[in-house]
Amino acid sequence: MLRWLAGVAAHQWGARYLLLGGSHARLPAPLFRLAGPPADYDHPTDAYYRCLGGTWDVNGDGYVAEWGVDAPDPELDIVVGRVPVDDAAMVAAFVAKVIAFEQRPRALPSALFAASHMSVVSPPTPCPSWAHVTVGSLRDLALAAEPSLVVDEAFEDCEPANPLTDPMSAAALVAALSERPHDLVHLVLSGIAQAWQMANSVYADAEDFAPLAGAGHASVATMLSGPVADTRGGSVLASLLALPDGGAVGAVAPSCMGFVYPHDQFLRALWGGFLADEEARLGEAFQAALTSAQANATLMRTYASTYWGMCLFGDPAMRLWPAAAAAVPMPDPVGVARLHVAPNPFNPIATIRFEVAAPAGTRVPARVEIYDVQGRLVATLLDESLPPGPREVNWRAEAVSGVYLVRVTVGRTSAAAKLTRLE
Repeated sequence: MLRWLAGVAAHQWGARYLLLGGSHARLPAPLFRLAGPPADYDHPTDAYYRCLGGTWDVNGDGYVAEWGVDAPDPELDIVVGRVPVDDAAMVAAFVAKVIAFEQRPRALPSALFAASHMSVVSPPTPCPSWAHVTVGSLRDLALAAEPSLVVDEAFEDCEPANPLTDPMSAAALVAALSERPHDLVHLVLSGIAQAWQMANSVYADAEDFAPLAGAGHASVATMLSGPVADTRGGSVLASLLALPDGGAVGAVAPSCMGFVYPHDQFLRALWGGFLADEEARLGEAFQAALTSAQANATLMRTYASTYWGMCLFGDPAMRLWPAAAAAVPMPDPVGVARLHVAPNPFNPIATIRFEVAAPAGTRVPARVEIYDVQGRLVATLLDESLPPGPREVNWRAEAVSGVYLVRVTVGRTSAAAKLTRLE
């Protein structure tokens, strides 16, 4: 029924985005089977709703998009995002977080790249760090796309010669996420959805990230962490999205195990979309990255698993960057400037010079008045409409010696100066 409704929305109403609200327990996603060896893996796929054609379950076994068996259509018809929230309070908190993210102050864009070792081999066994290879590639691409990007990094590595030796424990990751507001975050962490095994048997679960709640900012996260988007159980990703006023406001992550290279190529296309356009929306960047990978979706099983297993969390219509303040043309100022009286003291004539500020080609009302120290009007020297530009008025004083005040009013602004009459 939901897939039928998605088709109606896309093809009859012209809808571009579909937001699913609810965890897998409340709103189950169809499962696709990634055949082994060494075993078969079943993972949820919201692609079932975004790709509306094809035969998803040819053999009727209940598993969709099976490699070599089913024939799903990889053409993306509507961008589907999911928010794993299950009650009104969680929905309200997430909506408030999205609004705050879209309305955050404009500043230099900031990104955090964090990685643990992806290999299960423990120190002191030498092993290459594919995490750093992929993170470095993505970081360089991001800086090339946006040179003003402020980049923070956090790493853990089992190679003693590698200079990136910051510990990547759960506490270290939370500290890195808390150090400054990051617009984008990329995490490469070995492990599973229910408990991330980072490195050296360090685990992180949802409770470890609780301090991020109320931080006053949230990030869009991309993850390469095994089946971290498999939210059938308690997952770190689901908890980051559910945190109020902190954590993640959107995420792109795989729901299945896969190889680094196809994931890396997808992420490079995704981050390029993040940074290429100030008007970019989360779903548009996700759609463009999927489209770039579509040609490879049927080439081999590893590419297909990347395509069908990549999931979008959060509102796909969410703007990634704060909208620039509309350039409102400022009207030319209307007022009085450069008021000067000379000579001062004077006897018997004082020259009052000022400038009328107004748009070219207009005339504005102007008055020049003289008051005594008791505030009584002594003389009105000018009361007419004037064009912009310099002006001068003479006062031949017939009054007694003393201190007077000249007030010049142009439009709704005034300026005043003291002048002294001598015998």
